[in-house]
Amino acid sequence: MNSSLTTESLNRQRKLEAVCPDCKAVNSIVTHHVEGKRVCKSCGTIQEIHLIDETSEWRNFGSEGNGADMNRVGGPVNNNLDNGGLSTVITGIGDTKLINSNNRISANAKDKNKMRGWAAIKELCSNIHASKSVEADACELYNLVEDHENCLKGKKMILKVASVIMIASRKSKLPKNMKDILNTAQISKKELSKCYRQILRKICPKMNTNLQPSECISQLCNRLQLNGIVEDKCKEVAESICKGEYLTGRSPFTIAGVAVYMATQIQPENKRNYKEIAVAAQLADATIRNAFKKIYHMRYQIFDKIATREEVDASITL
Repeated sequence: MNSSLTTESLNRQRKLEAVCPDCKAVNSIVTHHVEGKRVCKSCGTIQEIHLIDETSEWRNFGSEGNGADMNRVGGPVNNNLDNGGLSTVITGIGDTKLINSNNRISANAKDKNKMRGWAAIKELCSNIHASKSVEADACELYNLVEDHENCLKGKKMILKVASVIMIASRKSKLPKNMKDILNTAQISKKELSKCYRQILRKICPKMNTNLQPSECISQLCNRLQLNGIVEDKCKEVAESICKGEYLTGRSPFTIAGVAVYMATQIQPENKRNYKEIAVAAQLADATIRNAFKKIYHMRYQIFDKIATREEVDASITL
């Protein structure tokens, strides 16, 4: 009963709103969203003013990214900058003295260095296909490096950028091969390793960045287009190799490459050769081949709980 009365009252109210109280014309009231008014189109009487337009003012399309910026309020406050990113910028023709004075007052070398570093991090992460979470962690770590009194002072920006990206990728368990970073940033392994260790020692000494072969396998399997079942089998082999300490001193990507090779040999439909795995891991064919030869005699122990001896003998051969 109450619901029917409510519906009737709403319908009655809508009918009254649709009728002009002055000329009594029906369905003649229109709303001008731009002007914020409700007007009778028959007699021209303004029925209501100061309406708030709740609809969107524009639509965004991916293909129109180079057009004019429709936002009126700028970006959000950036707490990583000393002034929160809310500095004043003066532009115009004939105001050179005022512009120069404002730039001298508002210039902050530390903030400018940070912003240049963020841009370099974004570019390098894009080139090596790092995730957004890695990029965000790298930017945060870069801020700590810039704010530290005695960490990488005088070092090239690209060395700082490459180091924080490498640390961030290992922290997020989404490791990137060092060769990826070295080739893209065009720096030496010695320089990167030195900066990497200095950041860990002075800024995040408690951070665990030890890379495990099982963490590299997901990346290799993705590049080799292997499914989740095969990936799990590869991780089992890698864990068995690490547990037995059969390849102590070898890099995590080398161990991961050997594990993928051995695990795929016992599955004929998913077999991958040395060259395919080496390309995915960005290693030399000989690196994986020599590591495999070193642990070949331990194949039964490695596959103890993974496959039978008959399967190993039929598939794992030199």
